Amino acid sequence: MDLKAQVEQFFNDLKAIMQILAPICAFIGLIGAGIIYMGSSWPVVGRLKRNNPELMDNMFIGMAVLLAAGTISSLVVFS
Repeated sequence: MDLKAQVEQFFNDLKAIMQILAPICAFIGLIGAGIIYMGSSWPVVGRLKRNNPELMDNMFIGMAVLLAAGTISSLVVFS
């Protein structure tokens, strides 16, 4: 097997793994955002939100990046 075929196989495998991981990470992020948003009455979550006021902004930016990566990889696969 030549180098070009090995590189193509590597990126195809990587793309397949990322297509599985991106939705899982987005789902876990949404569950985490829900717990943080609704669980403010819990002392641990309330303290976390008080100590990190930009937590939700950063979390939603991360989920937007995951959504964009999943969309772009899907477009690459179907084109």
